[in-house]
Amino acid sequence: MAAKFSIAFCERFFCYFEHHSLPDMKVRDNRLRKAGLLSRGGHGTSAPRATGTDIVRIAIGLVCSWKATDVVEGYRKVSRFELVSAREEIEEEGTSRKVDPPFPVGSTLEDVLHSCFRQEAACAQAFYDQRALDQPTVDTRVLVRGLQVDHSPVKPRAYLEIEYEFAYATPNARAATWVMTFAGQPEVSEDEDIADVVEYSTRVRNLWTLSSLYADADDLIQFEDDTGSSVAADEPDRVNLKDEERIFQQIVDDYQKITKNLMDRRGAPTPKRRTSD
Repeated sequence: MAAKFSIAFCERFFCYFEHHSLPDMKVRDNRLRKAGLLSRGGHGTSAPRATGTDIVRIAIGLVCSWKATDVVEGYRKVSRFELVSAREEIEEEGTSRKVDPPFPVGSTLEDVLHSCFRQEAACAQAFYDQRALDQPTVDTRVLVRGLQVDHSPVKPRAYLEIEYEFAYATPNARAATWVMTFAGQPEVSEDEDIADVVEYSTRVRNLWTLSSLYADADDLIQFEDDTGSSVAADEPDRVNLKDEERIFQQIVDDYQKITKNLMDRRGAPTPKRRTSD
């Protein structure tokens, strides 16, 4: 994608691919918008373009509270969780070890999420640039995976998963997952009676859709057309509803073609045609 999109488009895009409830997401984002935490504007062609900050706050809004009605209070707490530690997990080896966090200790979850989205975009840009030169030798690919929040009045925590694939595009590529832990301020001490307190976790398992939207919103990936010139969004301050609908439908159609081709190659059973007697 090379255009900038409205928040409504971003909501549809995320919910389609991640099978999330669109009504739930709309309620959350509407409350964040009314609190001045998302871009504000009119509707339809007067709707504002989503910014990178909008995308990050939408991501946090998905996991910062159990109820959509509590999203503003939840965002104000969870977005300020501070980075305290990190560990590296290598699934192929079944190993896990403590590592130095890739960002300064004390960085907020919101700031780190911004940085991770930008890292992923930088890796994608490097891959596109090298592929244009017919030299796909990107050393590292970064993918922002999942975000989980443990809601506890005693030990609130958030966990951000980043996948690093080293020597990407080579036969011996090695993948590792870094899990960064963020700590929030406890509301009660461990010595207090918390027998009636309900603790729960919320999680979004994949953030690749929001990461790609972040890159579009902040113009972090530049493509070239057949003439070699950079492709930029037209009318960046206005929403073209027809264009958004056309682009969304094209994305859906392309995705369905890809998944159908994968199913066919894997030998998935095809429906038998019923013959008349």
